[in-house]
Amino acid sequence: MRRLLVSCAVASLLVAAGCGDLLDPAAAVVNGQKITVDEISADLDRFEASAEFQRLAQQGDAQELKRQVEQQLLSQEIRRRVLSPEAQELGIEVTTEEVADRLDQIKQDFETEGAFEEALKEQGLTLEQLDQLLKDSILEEKLRARVVEEAGASDEAAAERAWDAYVEKAYQEADVKVNPRYGEFDEESLQVVDPTAEDVPGAEEPPPVVTPGAPANPNEAPSPAG
Repeated sequence: MRRLLVSCAVASLLVAAGCGDLLDPAAAVVNGQKITVDEISADLDRFEASAEFQRLAQQGDAQELKRQVEQQLLSQEIRRRVLSPEAQELGIEVTTEEVADRLDQIKQDFETEGAFEEALKEQGLTLEQLDQLLKDSILEEKLRARVVEEAGASDEAAAERAWDAYVEKAYQEADVKVNPRYGEFDEESLQVVDPTAEDVPGAEEPPPVVTPGAPANPNEAPSPAG
């Protein structure tokens, strides 16, 4: 469970984001609602101040890490804005008891409450942020279960196909638009990425750089190196 807590470091930073003021510049627009530049900047600043960021930055280019974390934060917030309304439309909810049970599972990996609180601090998390992140995770689990059940999937492969198709359709209907400052939205990976050489005439394709702990699959939570 410690790995689950640590892996929440980047994802948790988006939980405080809400609908921005209409005058704020948009980092992205999802379902006609803004994710503001200020929201993503604040999330990035909080993570940059954490011990986890300092640890990861020592393993490579700190500026490149910031860029990738920024894109990951925006990608994750876009996903939250796409799937939460889908769950709401189906009447799917998460109770406080369910969140508390999931939190208790995490706490069992720590010898004391103080050790748990120290781990939160090291990751730049508050308990409220972790609660919201767990709620989002449970909500997506429930949504996936409903989609798979209604699709009548007979095995895991069929279940994965049904879920992928549902998510792809939800993103299309959400009409996701991303500010070029952050890159572009890749409809295949459902991530915000930098344009490739194919997208920029005359540009040379840069070598791939992988953020330590960043998931290759958008359905997975980020996990730390080591």
